[in-house]
Amino acid sequence: MKTIGHAVVTRSYGAADVQTYEPIELGKPGPGEVLLRQTAIGVNFLDIYHRRGEAKPASGLPFINGFEGVGVIEAVGEGIDDAKLRVGARMGYTLAIGGYATHRLVPVSRLIPLPDGLSDVQAAAVLLKGTTAEYLVRRVYPVQKGDIVLVHAAAGGVGLLVTQWAKHLGAVVIGTVSSEAKAKLAREIGKCDEVFLTSDQTVSWDKQVRDRFGETPVAVVYDGVAGSTLKKSLALLRIRGMAVVLGSAGGPAEPIDVHALKARSLIVTSPSLPHFTADQTSLHDSTSALFDVILSGAVNIPEVCTFSLAHAAEAHTEIEARRTTGSVVLTA
Repeated sequence: MKTIGHAVVTRSYGAADVQTYEPIELGKPGPGEVLLRQTAIGVNFLDIYHRRGEAKPASGLPFINGFEGVGVIEAVGEGIDDAKLRVGARMGYTLAIGGYATHRLVPVSRLIPLPDGLSDVQAAAVLLKGTTAEYLVRRVYPVQKGDIVLVHAAAGGVGLLVTQWAKHLGAVVIGTVSSEAKAKLAREIGKCDEVFLTSDQTVSWDKQVRDRFGETPVAVVYDGVAGSTLKKSLALLRIRGMAVVLGSAGGPAEPIDVHALKARSLIVTSPSLPHFTADQTSLHDSTSALFDVILSGAVNIPEVCTFSLAHAAEAHTEIEARRTTGSVVLTA
């Protein structure tokens, strides 16, 4: 059995236009795999790092980008006897490269049964970002009631989930954003108590935090920007505070003096989602917690920006230009 579909293929590292939409041919699923006909594929900054060559797939070039998606099982490989994994079942997955395609093979270990309350586009928008938010606020630094939490890029796909979840856990949430439009999102959707503009030329965001909350008030900072932001964030942390570096949208973090951290016993960590969802049990524990807060209304999925799969390059361009808010999804 062969399946004919289309995929966005990256044949060289570089700008968004190195990605081309091409026909592909797939064989039948092997043992421990299913063939998924995809309906929605999540786009993440992780994809951009891989397209640029800043992170490289183990298979090398060429490759099909994308690490999460949603679809319907069309065929099941040998040795799979789980009744949930039947032809026609709706499934999501995360951290399985090869997502930018109409059809793909997915290891059973990465599959996630989806609740009826989530549409395909919503699920594709939230699986990777939502499990990221889960491990950040529940396991990397378990947010406690009354903690002051600082979230950079608070109007981004991960940021809007982290801020809502931290608020649900009882934290006082501070967000930073780059524009007034994003500030509105961070307040209204992200439920931030305070939002400060990184683009403010009159008063810096870190001074505004001090003026409002004191000299070193922050329990944890979730920093997806890095660049010059990390040093300013460290200066705001309380004794035994933690800086969690989860991305570098603003460029590589400026070097820090690790010995200076001792003055307040600060912790700096840069965790990775695969280490927190490495097996099916930990993955399903994470998605179960995620679905609980979404279906209860504690965390709302922000409005999703969609592009057709054939226009993946345009989606990357918009994300890199920081013209998107919330999540971006490709529809197949």
